[in-house]
Amino acid sequence: MASGPPQTELRLVLLGWTRAGQSAAGNAILGRQAFLTQTASESAVTQECEKHRGTVAGRWVSVVVAQDWFCSERPPEEVRHHVSSCVALSAPGPHAFLLCVPVDRPADMELRALEALEKVFGPTAVSGHTLVLFTHTDQMVLGQQLDEYIATRRKDLLELVVMCGDRYHSLDRRSRGEKDERKSVEELLEKIEQTVKESGVEFYSCPLYQEAEARVREKQAEIVRQRREGLTGWLRRLPKMLRMESLLGAFVGLFVGGPVGRMLGATVGSVATEVGRRKTLKTEKNK
Repeated sequence: MASGPPQTELRLVLLGWTRAGQSAAGNAILGRQAFLTQTASESAVTQECEKHRGTVAGRWVSVVVAQDWFCSERPPEEVRHHVSSCVALSAPGPHAFLLCVPVDRPADMELRALEALEKVFGPTAVSGHTLVLFTHTDQMVLGQQLDEYIATRRKDLLELVVMCGDRYHSLDRRSRGEKDERKSVEELLEKIEQTVKESGVEFYSCPLYQEAEARVREKQAEIVRQRREGLTGWLRRLPKMLRMESLLGAFVGLFVGGPVGRMLGATVGSVATEVGRRKTLKTEKNK
């Protein structure tokens, strides 16, 4: 018998400037074309924050591809919109931020992005929970190793890596088949899990995420309260004969929830009502 997806979820947030390859990286992680991409110089263009889930190497993984909200040219209202969207989609908190960095251009903008990430989410978001995910490595000279390239020729990229606790990876493996590409994804997830272990917390959180979770809990409580109040008012309007029988169905629908719960609750309520009606008729006949 095939088993379902794991119960635990690994939440990843992919950040980067426009055309840094976030959507392509998200597709590579999930192993399918989940995120819509537009080709522009072989780069993926992300217009809005977007989230997709899937089972990856035995793990239940959710990937949020975020817009480049840290761009200083964006209006404040737009920045707030994208940050709020990113937080909502990755709540209660991500296990890792992945900063997508093309190796074929200067990293000045990425350094600014890390500064913005620290300002919005807190310093440990970068030092303890961010991993640099290098993209566009196919633009490197054939045979050139990424480690050597960063250490000897790209001090700006090395600075990024150091700021992120020496954590980095690349999914662009040239001249490799699908099997090796999936192995690279597994290696990335192992690095992320190691990062979570070293952080000493289950996942990253900060006041923004805590506020988002508080609002979710308040909304859930409000929904339950409205359901209960609606149920109480409904019961008061019912004929006395039908109250207890219908109550059973209503509670089934309340606690099961969703379309299935509503259908099941209605069914149970109808059956209980009919049973109550027959009992009443039988009692009246015996009088």
